[in-house]
Amino acid sequence: MKNFLFSGAIASVALGGMMGHTSETPSTAVDEAEKLLTALAQKHGTTPQAILGAVMEKQMARRFPLKGGLNVVGAEVFAVAGEERNTLIVGKARERWQGAPRPESEMVLVANQEVLGRVPIPKDISVRDLTFVWFSPEKVYFLNGNTFNAGYLHRPKPK
Repeated sequence: MKNFLFSGAIASVALGGMMGHTSETPSTAVDEAEKLLTALAQKHGTTPQAILGAVMEKQMARRFPLKGGLNVVGAEVFAVAGEERNTLIVGKARERWQGAPRPESEMVLVANQEVLGRVPIPKDISVRDLTFVWFSPEKVYFLNGNTFNAGYLHRPKPK
């Protein structure tokens, strides 16, 4: 469950980044990183997506320590681990959001310190089974949890 939520967060960040909400990393550094990643993939007979997938799996295996029963998972967003229900504390006002009972898996989408919604996840689904899709008026962004392919499709106007 922890890996799934972390992956959901990564997908949201990746999709947000593709929409232009990136950090202050210079574009030249990003271009250089893409070239190095491509060269590394060619050297090892694999793809840049496979390397990114392996890096993400390694990151998702990292266990973060709890401090007082919670941990920061985003800007003004805290996951509370020891509750009977899936619980977040959100925003400067520290509002409590509670979702499904602890035994149930769910994904929660948070933006601008507000819970936008939740999706119940069947027990037999893993992070590799998921594809995140974000429809905007002009583009459809996607991140495939199995191949770690990500990008967007232009949305032409309906006829």
